[in-house]
Amino acid sequence: MRMVLIIAQSIALTLASAAAGTFLCLSSWLLFRLVRHPQCGPLLVLVAIAFAAVGKLPDSEFLRRTLVFAGAAAGPFWIAGLVWCANRRNRSAASAECADTAPAVGAAPSRAPPYLRYPAIAACICEARRPSPAEVRKVTKRIWQEAFATRFPSPGFAERRTALRAARAALEGS
Repeated sequence: MRMVLIIAQSIALTLASAAAGTFLCLSSWLLFRLVRHPQCGPLLVLVAIAFAAVGKLPDSEFLRRTLVFAGAAAGPFWIAGLVWCANRRNRSAASAECADTAPAVGAAPSRAPPYLRYPAIAACICEARRPSPAEVRKVTKRIWQEAFATRFPSPGFAERRTALRAARAALEGS
């Protein structure tokens, strides 16, 4: 019976250490993703492993096993962080290609192509995503100023709804 108890404890210790090590890597990856550098999260785990190797951390079987599993999980999380950064860089480069700064409202019409004059619309279409509420408000305001303001000095609900529908249609690319 004692042998079964020892085996059960070692299995539980191993599974708990694996879960804790993976959670340690995941939480550091998510923490550093908030500051847009998730590839640095696993390096924090390697610092903890270095402290344990020097003897600056408490001597515990659970801690040693947790750091072993965290070290094993650090590689895939580091690669995932590099991929996340590369994808983010590609997305921002694609939106920078499509969107440029818009001219000031009331400025003389420019000779630039329409996709450079309406950056919110170009960004949504180029990135193939749904528009955010702020983008819908921005485009609705611009459509109102350019098209409806002179025709309807005191707008009603129907005119505002028409401008909003035009903005949504432009942002969704339909």
